[in-house]
Amino acid sequence: MWPQGAGATWLPPSITAQPSSVVVSSVGQPASLSVAYTGLAPLGYQWVKDGVILVGQTNSTLSFSSFQFTDSGSYCVVITNAAGVAISIPASLSVANAPLRGWGDNYNGQLGIGMVGTANLPVAIIPCL
Repeated sequence: MWPQGAGATWLPPSITAQPSSVVVSSVGQPASLSVAYTGLAPLGYQWVKDGVILVGQTNSTLSFSSFQFTDSGSYCVVITNAAGVAISIPASLSVANAPLRGWGDNYNGQLGIGMVGTANLPVAIIPCL
């Protein structure tokens, strides 16, 4: 499988189609990211989320059967072979109309929700549309 003989060439991985960002309509829906590439086999893949390696995610497609809020983030894939490395441009996965939650001391009303208080309770913040 490796190039042999005169004129043999080593082809490092090259990404021909970057992963595209995805907005899931609601929690629990399936979602996936994929990458198209060229390069001399065998190729290795490693997906990364927000700079952290995703253990076991070593295919050209990253799939979620039931996407959750905690799956939201910036993803890229690193493709390797004996001749080199290719790293994709980051793609985001997110949920449409995800609620924004604030936590902490609202003593001065800094959350802008029309009330003040000192209790450390979660508060749903509805952005201005």
